[in-house]
Amino acid sequence: MELLSQLYQEIANSYSTNNPSDVSSVLEKHSGQLNRDQNMGLGKQVVSSLYRKNIQRLTKTFLTLSLNDIARRVHLHAPQEAEQYVRNMIEDGEIHATISKQNGMVHFHDNPEKYDNPAVLRHVEQQMQHCISLDEKLKSMDQEIAVNPQYVQKSMGVREDDEVGGVFGAEGNRTHCKKDEFLSKDCNKQGLMNLISEELRKGNCTVSNVSGDADVLFFSQVALAALLWPSQVYATQLLLSLPLTAFSMQMQMYILLKLQ
Repeated sequence: MELLSQLYQEIANSYSTNNPSDVSSVLEKHSGQLNRDQNMGLGKQVVSSLYRKNIQRLTKTFLTLSLNDIARRVHLHAPQEAEQYVRNMIEDGEIHATISKQNGMVHFHDNPEKYDNPAVLRHVEQQMQHCISLDEKLKSMDQEIAVNPQYVQKSMGVREDDEVGGVFGAEGNRTHCKKDEFLSKDCNKQGLMNLISEELRKGNCTVSNVSGDADVLFFSQVALAALLWPSQVYATQLLLSLPLTAFSMQMQMYILLKLQ
């Protein structure tokens, strides 16, 4: 994944330096790609977030600072800009502070919230639900990416001279890749299973995913279905058409005895 998102990894690395100038340099360097991805606005929000983070860090070290000092320490251009950031952060509850209009001093305070009333508990519960919702969305997006043809092509590499043709090519094209190389990556195997499962569900098929031995689940469900089917002949023919592994032979013998 990192190979396919080097730009965004570079932004993350620059953010960890706590220097907004580093982040701005990366955004300027890759402005073309960010505009194509329609993520330049998000990039600018990253810079703003870093200014806020640096101001928050000051509250853990200082009780009082002038607006000039804040601007200098967090790399803002002017004290007026620092004052606007501080005011916005106070309104958003990110910091607790007061600004003196007489001398331009900012006094930082401890959080007055005691977390001992129902309103706070409701707020915490709402935030937890929000986090759960975001986690579900990320899992859903991860599944969509795993079966995305462009992602599979980029993660595998597209080679026209390979012997096994894939099914993930764009419409009208054929993507070629080696089967063993493709299946050697867990993410590709999972993506293939997700894609197959999705197509089966579209055909009104029941799909069961299992983390353990899939053969056990498969034959146990076949056994149950066979006992419920009204046509014993059809069930018998289906069972006899299955691969005769040691386990499947035992299951077939058991089911056939039940069908007699």
